[in-house]
Amino acid sequence: MHGVAGKIAMASGSLDWTYKGMKTLILESDLVKISVLLDKGSDIFEVIYKPLDLDVIWHGPNGYKDPKTRVERISRQEDEFSDNYGGGWNDIFPNYGFASSNKGTKFGSHGESALLPWSCRGAETVNGRITAHLALNCLRYPLRAEKTLTLGGSKFLIFEDLQNVGEQEIELSWAQHIAYGEPFVSPELQIEIPAIRAVTHGYDMSHERTKRDTKFEWPMAPGIDGSTVDLTKIPDRNLRVQEDFPIVELGAPSYRLYNPTLDLVVELRWNSAFPYLWYWLNWGILNYPWFGRAHTLALEPTTTANTTGLQNQIGDGTAVKLAAGGTLHGEVEMNVFRKSQGKLQRNSSSQYK
Repeated sequence: MHGVAGKIAMASGSLDWTYKGMKTLILESDLVKISVLLDKGSDIFEVIYKPLDLDVIWHGPNGYKDPKTRVERISRQEDEFSDNYGGGWNDIFPNYGFASSNKGTKFGSHGESALLPWSCRGAETVNGRITAHLALNCLRYPLRAEKTLTLGGSKFLIFEDLQNVGEQEIELSWAQHIAYGEPFVSPELQIEIPAIRAVTHGYDMSHERTKRDTKFEWPMAPGIDGSTVDLTKIPDRNLRVQEDFPIVELGAPSYRLYNPTLDLVVELRWNSAFPYLWYWLNWGILNYPWFGRAHTLALEPTTTANTTGLQNQIGDGTAVKLAAGGTLHGEVEMNVFRKSQGKLQRNSSSQYK
């Protein structure tokens, strides 16, 4: 990165940075550093726990690329998201999943928000927390997004509104596509999700272990070989495994990941805008786009239990309908802390307790 060097305060923010030519927002507390690619979908490409100098986010082997130098910014092709996917935490709308179309326009895989530049009004510190305000006007859909990022101590908050600025009702899907990586993700990672039921994927997929299109009680899924698969366990590093399915019933909108060797916890909570949690494990699978070089676990709060595109989400009733002038409000809170020191770091004025 290149920018203006300076002493880090208890909470600070800066727009004086670029990464591979892309305008970048940096938010820092005494415990956590958050880096946001404003020129690429507002991707969060670093969540660093500073006492360990450890990034919990996954970074793909193809790296982060500036969409304006590579693709039509309003992608309509299936693979353009993957071609430009470097990992990280992506804000995805209005089409979560496969390429699709609606109301006369076409969307590539994972919509348009993740390939567009976002504006930022700057960062301000209030009561020891750093806050930044971001915005986006979609090109192919009458959607305006406004979100506030706030970092204080070990807690990172996102408050976001999607507003229909058109004069007719529209449908959409929305996801917080959060991919975690090594060394935080490892076979010893403890995955705690207050899940009740999930449904395995229903489409052809390589390196799969579970029976297709089958509802099961979390976390034991029926295996294709007659065994059961414990989905709270990360496979050994030498195996090649892929899982891709929705958790359709949750006891609470939250999860907790704990790596005991690192003594590091990531907790995520969100509001009712995202009733489902998508589980994606890419553990060394072959062929496009990473040819065996990816090892990541993504746990994604989403509005839909279907990743086959907006038209199919409309068909199964899981697309969000947003009236003209209407707003969909989303909230996400991430907390990153040492388990041995958790009680000292988890105080917050957030609604999430």
